[in-house]
Amino acid sequence: MFLVGKRGRDADFRRDGTLSIWTVAGRKHLTYSIPQDFKTAFEKALEIDSLTVIKRDGKLIGRVTLTLDAPEPQGILPVGIDLNETNALVAVDPDGRTLFVSGKDIKVKNRRTAKTRTRLQRKHATRKAEKKDTRSIRRLLKRLGRTQRNRTRTFAQQTAKHLITFAPENAVLVLEDLHMPKPEKGKLRGKALRRRMSLWQRRLIRTCVENKAQECGLSVTQVNPAYTSKNCSRCGLRGMRKRHAFSCPHCGHTDHADVNAAVVRRFGVH
Repeated sequence: MFLVGKRGRDADFRRDGTLSIWTVAGRKHLTYSIPQDFKTAFEKALEIDSLTVIKRDGKLIGRVTLTLDAPEPQGILPVGIDLNETNALVAVDPDGRTLFVSGKDIKVKNRRTAKTRTRLQRKHATRKAEKKDTRSIRRLLKRLGRTQRNRTRTFAQQTAKHLITFAPENAVLVLEDLHMPKPEKGKLRGKALRRRMSLWQRRLIRTCVENKAQECGLSVTQVNPAYTSKNCSRCGLRGMRKRHAFSCPHCGHTDHADVNAAVVRRFGVH
C-alpha cells in the first residue's frame, strides 16, 4: 500500500497522466488508465488517500481509496426494496414504477463453480492422502474462488448502481431489518439450505446499496420484516403467497409476491 494524501507521498498522480510511485529501486513513472465508471468519482475526489497495487495475470492493478464530498440526504420519497435469491432485487418507487434485477444467472454460475470446487477438493484430499503433488489443484481452487468472489462483488455493485439510477432524487431506500444466521452447521439445518444461503449475495448487495446511497445523498432505513411478505399492500390484511404469486382473499388484490412485499415495506405496513 502506498500513501498518497497528507499522510505521505509514496505515490503521486501527475497531471501529465502518469503515476509517480516509490519503489525499492527508486521512483518509477508509470502510465495508467481509469475505468469509465470510476472516472467521475476520481475527478471529484477531495483527496486521494492511498493506493494498493496488486499483480494479476502479468498486469499491475491499482485500488485507490478516495475521500468524497457526499451530499446531505433528505429522505422524502420512500422506495420499497425486496431482496431474494431468484429476483435479487425488486424495488417500487412512489409512482408505482418497478425495478426487477434477476439473480438467476449468477445463481446458476455460482452453483456450477461451487460444484467444480467440491469435486476438486475431493481430488485434492485423495492426492494428499497418497502423498502426491497437489500444487496444480490448489492453484485451480484459488482461481475458481477468486473468480466466484469477483463475479459476486461485480453483480452486487451493478445491482446497487441500477437501484440508485432508478430511485428518484431525495429518496429513502426502505430495506427489511432481517438478520440471517450464518450458513454454518449447528446454525442452519440441512446441507442443501446451508449451500443455498452461502451462495446468496444478499448481505453484499445491501452493503453496496448503502455505500452507493451515501455517495449519492440518499437515505437508507429499515423496517420490521415481520409479515411484510404476507400482508396485502392494498388493505393491509394477511394474504396468501405461493412462490411468486400473491393474492388477498379479503380485497381480491393480486400481484407479484416480491412487488407486493416491496410496496408493503414502502408504506411500512406490518
